[in-house]
Amino acid sequence: LSSSSAASDVYKRQMKNVRKKMLAGERPSHCQACYRHEDLGGYSFRQMAIAKYSDSMDRLVQETNEDGSINPEVKYIDFAMGNNCNIKCRMCNPGNTKHIREEFKLTNPKDFTQNTYANAEKRWSDSEPILGMMSEILENADLFLFTGGEPFIIKLHYEILEKAIEIGRAPQLT
Repeated sequence: LSSSSAASDVYKRQMKNVRKKMLAGERPSHCQACYRHEDLGGYSFRQMAIAKYSDSMDRLVQETNEDGSINPEVKYIDFAMGNNCNIKCRMCNPGNTKHIREEFKLTNPKDFTQNTYANAEKRWSDSEPILGMMSEILENADLFLFTGGEPFIIKLHYEILEKAIEIGRAPQLT
């Protein structure tokens, strides 16, 4: 994507590496949750996305450059926008709401990873790279999933929606 920020450059580099590994038949570390779910017999989000967008998959594979870059055609966007949330749902975890961190440490000490949840608090704190990429992303996108924390108390959520309205793509988005 065309945003010139350092964060955007890091993201593009990571996506190229993930794409190259997948095309080589490798399992990128970023994708382990889906692969683990599939290995246990489940139907992963990865498989759902492949099925939903299979009509363009072969073409995109053919259009992938040797360095892993591709002309982006983002169709689905899942924004997990940090862990700023105002409630403590039982089915949640500190990655999605910082308010249950202490309880989670007491009840799930083996599964609690401080760094993961600290990173969730920083996630999406710099909206400039995201908003810089939004115009390009919104050209082809058809489906958004906003999760939390709680999207309705996260400023970036509204900025993204305003951008969709501004460029005239809001009516085509789910």
